[in-house]
Amino acid sequence: MITEKIEQLMAEVRSLTAASREEAEALRVKYLGKKGLLNELMADFRQVPAESKKAIGIRLNELKTLAQERIAALRDSASCEQEQEDIDLTRTPYPIPLGTRH
Repeated sequence: MITEKIEQLMAEVRSLTAASREEAEALRVKYLGKKGLLNELMADFRQVPAESKKAIGIRLNELKTLAQERIAALRDSASCEQEQEDIDLTRTPYPIPLGTRH
């Protein structure tokens, strides 16, 4: 039962897309937040029989690292797109001090 949930979430995480930093942050909260889907799975992990805890624990950790990497990649790609749009080419490259020192 928990293994099917893990596999389903892995498929969802692999297919995540975000157009902006806000969407990437919403995905981070949905999957990795305190009340996120991974935290729910970790709570269900307590009820897993002892003989299968090792295998399921490994899969849970793989899911968590996959989600962290994927969401970080989405955040970085969204921020790169926003940086390219926000560049003001008419602005001076350094601050010009106003006035003189007395």
